[in-house]
Amino acid sequence: MNEKYIEERFRDMYRVGILTAAICLILATTTFGEIPEIEGSADIYFTDNYFWRAAGDGNPHLQYDFGLSTSIAGLGISFSPWVSHNLDNMDVDEVDYAFDLSYSILEALSVNAGVLYYDVTGIEETGEFYGALGYEIPISEMLSMSPGITFYYDFMEVDKPYLEASVSAGVSVFEPLSASLSAVIGFDFGQYESDDFENGPTVLQIGVSADYQLTEVVTLTPAFTYVLGLADVFDNDTFLGVNIGFGF
Repeated sequence: MNEKYIEERFRDMYRVGILTAAICLILATTTFGEIPEIEGSADIYFTDNYFWRAAGDGNPHLQYDFGLSTSIAGLGISFSPWVSHNLDNMDVDEVDYAFDLSYSILEALSVNAGVLYYDVTGIEETGEFYGALGYEIPISEMLSMSPGITFYYDFMEVDKPYLEASVSAGVSVFEPLSASLSAVIGFDFGQYESDDFENGPTVLQIGVSADYQLTEVVTLTPAFTYVLGLADVFDNDTFLGVNIGFGF
């Protein structure tokens, strides 16, 4: 991706973000007669291996995003552009956009649905619809468990689904430090179809991370993930990263 292309993508992200915020404000003001609060977030993430679902490229990446979110009558609405900068060739090789709707049921059960748009160097642009369920189970004041499941469907290129089932355990070590252990298993239904693999389990990702609240708006999160290939076509792998999150 050349500099002109990158500049155009950032302009697109800015325009879509402003449009999303404007639509949310108009809908809320028209429906409820009041302007909802819009929150913002941003992340800067460094990783030694950009890994996505079932494969990594082995190169270090600097990835960053920003998001706008609001809530209308309990319905969460967010828009999040995301950029991946390959530090091996010093080029931006992916720009994604995510639009998400979320709703909490009985506080512990969350439902999400949305659309993802992928603009990746070297392949055709594509998009996915997704739906997710998550449930938080309090174990004690310090420990909680969170199982979840997410279903993706590529509607532009392969017209095939992919599913991820996950479970995580969160521990409040001491304020402002917390830690989590997670496991994510992927199931492919045709997206990775080849001569050696048709569909089935892909990889199991086992990760550990820690959140340290540096300030009220800044969080530092180092994380390590081990990837176990569940079919011959998928290799074992690892990736290590550090994320700096901002909320405003």
